[in-house]
Amino acid sequence: MVANNSPGVPWTIDTAFRFVAEKTVAFGFPDMLFEPRDIFTPLLNILHDRKADVVLALMPSESPETADVVCCNSDMVVSGVFPKPEEAIRGLVWMGAVWQPSFSVFLHDQIAGEPRSESGRELYLGEIFQRALSTLTILAVPIANGRFIDIGTRDDATKALERLF
Repeated sequence: MVANNSPGVPWTIDTAFRFVAEKTVAFGFPDMLFEPRDIFTPLLNILHDRKADVVLALMPSESPETADVVCCNSDMVVSGVFPKPEEAIRGLVWMGAVWQPSFSVFLHDQIAGEPRSESGRELYLGEIFQRALSTLTILAVPIANGRFIDIGTRDDATKALERLF
């Protein structure tokens, strides 16, 4: 399936709505390399064991301003998602997610309108997670020894190639 002329990640994901509306979804960005390789099994276990709507995989970041910083309480219930914060916010960033049909429907409904955030720029998936906090349960799992490289940027793609060769 191809998402033609998608204004952003939420719309690209929503392209598959008719196929996943009643299914559990595991989501990872295609331009992110991360370790450990299997971050989804623990997320899926928690999704079902704790009956959450969404579970986010959290990892440390050297550049949190380029990702979505996630805040949560001691029970790992997410209390805030801050996409690409302009001000320095310490915290972990999400690098993968799993969700129930409840979030697929929420996402679908949220993007039915104008494809822009309040600031006029692209609407980030992290903003949809933030909006969902008022009605859905979002949990987080810090991934022990987790690390990632965004190969969608020139500098990080170069770093990834240097590590491989």
